[in-house]
Amino acid sequence: MTISDLLDIYPNLFVNEINFSKNSNETFDVEIIDELGRNIASYYSTIKMNTRLFQPGIYRMIIKDKSGGTTNKKLIKVNI
Repeated sequence: MTISDLLDIYPNLFVNEINFSKNSNETFDVEIIDELGRNIASYYSTIKMNTRLFQPGIYRMIIKDKSGGTTNKKLIKVNI
């Protein structure tokens, strides 16, 4: 199974938080990269990320599992 099969990420578009719903006991490392390529946040096996301090824009989320698998997701922060 791939990381995408094991992990749902929502909402996307996001405002103040990003949620994870895991379909297994697998642990994941998560990095958030901004449009300039800077790592602005790192998380380990979380189910909710507080994004209140993120500026509106496009971000890349890199998710790594313990077996070395990696996937990328594009996230968009909006203001409401």
